[in-house]
Amino acid sequence: MKTPYVVTYIQVFVTAVATATFLVCCAFASTAVPGPPRHKDLIDRLDRVVEARFQAQDSGKFGMVRMIEDGVIGHRSEDYVLSDESPAEHAALSPIWKSPNKLIVAIMHLRHRPGRLEGKKPPESWADPKPSAQLMEVSGTTDEDASATYDWAYNNINKASLWAADSAKRGQAVYGTYGKYSVAIRPIRATHDSCLGCHVGTKKNAVVGAMIYMFAPTQNGKLAKETWTAGD
Repeated sequence: MKTPYVVTYIQVFVTAVATATFLVCCAFASTAVPGPPRHKDLIDRLDRVVEARFQAQDSGKFGMVRMIEDGVIGHRSEDYVLSDESPAEHAALSPIWKSPNKLIVAIMHLRHRPGRLEGKKPPESWADPKPSAQLMEVSGTTDEDASATYDWAYNNINKASLWAADSAKRGQAVYGTYGKYSVAIRPIRATHDSCLGCHVGTKKNAVVGAMIYMFAPTQNGKLAKETWTAGD
């Protein structure tokens, strides 16, 4: 028969091991890990649409407003098309809507604080050497799921993406994972002279930011047709 002391020591040991395992799992789940690209076809499709919108010179819209006002993901069914969405965009995005994946879209600011100066001389505080990530849009299988995903993304987007900021500044695409999400970072360049009117002090073709795309499988293979957008 074991003494109470031996039983107590065993219980303490088992508890300590369980606690340590839990903490390691939590730490791993909240740590971004570089790795090969996943969902690359879907990411390429989405990035082509986003990049084209950013580079459009006749939209009359500024920066990430082009994404938020028009929507990137949208409330989707197979035959639903946003009013501002072209047939080419619809064809490019359709496989994303039909895939059983939740999606998080954000933008990484790399050169200066978010905002618009329109050619004015920027104050010293405008140049911000610390990158930041700004959530744009998320999807979910239901409105409640999309809301919960938005809350999670709001609290985790910096940890999930800013580890790649230095590589993005150099114009490199970066991939990895964060918890159950695959992460893709795609640089955005100021490819037109008109870009420099807002991105004051930036040279043409320089990287001014990066898009962040995060995919994760939905539960039971359901389609993620509901979205939450920043500012809603």
